[in-house]
Amino acid sequence: MGGADFSFNDHYLLISVIKGDGTLSHNGDQYELEKGTHFIIPVGFGDFEVDGNCELIFLHM
Repeated sequence: MGGADFSFNDHYLLISVIKGDGTLSHNGDQYELEKGTHFIIPVGFGDFEVDGNCELIFLHM
């Protein structure tokens, strides 16, 4: 298990979970992540944290 903190405010970010599972936390909300999950972090989303045992691919747009 591990965790990482992120902050993105100026660009869109496309994230794909390629292995494992985890949780994304943002402003008190939690979202389950598992292999095959794809999502976009919009401009101005701010700080978020990913916890769990997963591998992610980030595409900065």
